[in-house]
Amino acid sequence: MNAKSTLTTDVWNETLEWRAYEYKEQPTLASHARVVARQAESARSPEQDDLDYDPTEGSSTRNLVLETKRGTLVDYLDHMELQIGKHIYHRNLVSSEHRSKLQYSRNARPMSVARDIDFSENGVIENADKKLQAEHWVTKQYTLFISIASFLSVDEWNNISGELDDNAEVAVHGERCVNGQSREPVNLDSFWATVKNHIGGDGDIYEVEDGDEKLH
Repeated sequence: MNAKSTLTTDVWNETLEWRAYEYKEQPTLASHARVVARQAESARSPEQDDLDYDPTEGSSTRNLVLETKRGTLVDYLDHMELQIGKHIYHRNLVSSEHRSKLQYSRNARPMSVARDIDFSENGVIENADKKLQAEHWVTKQYTLFISIASFLSVDEWNNISGELDDNAEVAVHGERCVNGQSREPVNLDSFWATVKNHIGGDGDIYEVEDGDEKLH
């Protein structure tokens, strides 16, 4: 900071407090128990069983905690610069994933399966040392991943009659499928749209809006 600048005031040197989420690594109960056991047994010579490999040795857990930080306004701005840089990268990644998923869903065809897998949460298995899972699991923690599979119904895809609800998603000029196979190549003139109005007339006629908000 330029001390001779006309913008330099005492506010830049005032002490501020702000709160921010931070990841902190802490030893798990299991690793702490192993440390205590090693200290208690340090007086005797190691036996062959003591040399067995333990995959959780020295493991730690990362906890998300809300920390109070103190510093000057410059310290706060430096902290925010780092956080915003990470946030911009994260938001760009999330936005790219969202656009890709939206593009796939609007161009998907029957007989293809989409599978979404994502992390949900970590947790501790209750009474892991007393229930049956103690015979099968070494660790007392679990990680939960959610998996969702989705696909388009061939019968609904081929259906060209009946009523459609407002905002229902449809494929305009989409090719029909027979026994899971396309009767003809993918129609490049087909497009995704949502139902806006029931015009009526001779048969089921609807007004739809495409992805560019153009009515057809």
